[in-house]
Amino acid sequence: MGLMDKIVFGSDYPLLSPKRYEKGILESGLDEKDVQKLMGLNAMRLLGM
Repeated sequence: MGLMDKIVFGSDYPLLSPKRYEKGILESGLDEKDVQKLMGLNAMRLLGM
């Protein structure tokens, strides 16, 4: 299991709009699979979904 399998995106009080966070993540250079992990797949696995 690599580092990208252990990170989830979350915010308790977004200072920026969710679209802006998403734009930054998509422009970060991560490959599509890592973006999917960050934006939900890892959280789903953590919660047993």
